[in-house]
Amino acid sequence: MQSYLHKRLAENLNSEAALGTVNDVAQCVQWLRSTFLFVRAARDPRKYLGLPQTAPSHLISKRIEELCVKAMNGLASSGLITMDEASCIESTEAGRLMSIYYLDLETMKHIMKIKGNESLEQLLWIVCESHELSDMHLRVDERRCLNALNRNNTAATIRFPMKGKINTRQMKLNCLIQAVLGCLPIHEPSLNQEAMKIMRIADRICKCLVAYVTRPNLLRESPQNYQAVLNSIMLNKCIKAHLWENSIYVSKQLKGIGPTFSGLLATAGKVNFMLLEESHPRDLERIMNKGPPAGNILRKQISLLPKYQLTMTPVDENCLKIQLTLLNQTYLLENIEHLTAGAGHKCYIVIGDSENYLLLLTSFK
Repeated sequence: MQSYLHKRLAENLNSEAALGTVNDVAQCVQWLRSTFLFVRAARDPRKYLGLPQTAPSHLISKRIEELCVKAMNGLASSGLITMDEASCIESTEAGRLMSIYYLDLETMKHIMKIKGNESLEQLLWIVCESHELSDMHLRVDERRCLNALNRNNTAATIRFPMKGKINTRQMKLNCLIQAVLGCLPIHEPSLNQEAMKIMRIADRICKCLVAYVTRPNLLRESPQNYQAVLNSIMLNKCIKAHLWENSIYVSKQLKGIGPTFSGLLATAGKVNFMLLEESHPRDLERIMNKGPPAGNILRKQISLLPKYQLTMTPVDENCLKIQLTLLNQTYLLENIEHLTAGAGHKCYIVIGDSENYLLLLTSFK
């Protein structure tokens, strides 16, 4: 039995710091000495520490301490912990988020490099660069299918086509994520299975991405990041719903509606929830080739979605009053157990200007 803690030592020490288990480097070393890694390192110092097999115990302890200090210095230089002259450590907000969402150190570094003006496409590339997806490899027999999704004159392709042919792991990940969000058919069964795994991991990464760019002290630290905030929230919602925000297959989010039925409804022009709710139940059943009460059930689900009204009223030349109203609040409260979006549905209000300044960011459930 082997230990692999040394390969993820920085991530584990960051979690211990975030939990408050360790407060200085000495406690970190003490914690590491209590792990199975220390037991295995003492038995096989050549494999784990690069020391001679007959290395004395004090030399093993010294090398363990060096590993710990190196990992903590790496976390401190990345801004995930703070360390003072007395070697006392404290987790930062970024470090706590990394621990909560179980992210790799390299992935968190990519997220922390966000400048504030990133587009939806650029944020998608950050997800594709994540270390959590590094075990996904590009195989030779997959390139034909991926290239057809990327560029094709006779069929639908991905929203953000890439230059040239698919020849890297990151390009493969990007293509598959976009194919899922665009409801494009992936004809290779192995790619289909991988795509679902990729989406699950991407969902976790995007949650951390949103938590990082919407942190409480964001406006004070870096007010010029409206685009990054807006597009991070948008990408997170897209990944969760497996749909682009401008997709015509919106009905796919409803219970009992899969790719086939959503495709039939979109072909019939039912491309948003308003058109679906205004349709006659029998008309919806005819389009989907389903019997009653399928149309009534579909409309009932849509009626249990939150309906918002946003109004803007000028107060003076430099001030606007913005009011957001939940139009069907009473109806939703009466059916709280059957809400289509779930009781934990979260909504963001993001306001920015033409110079990318974030003027207002708030959320509510």
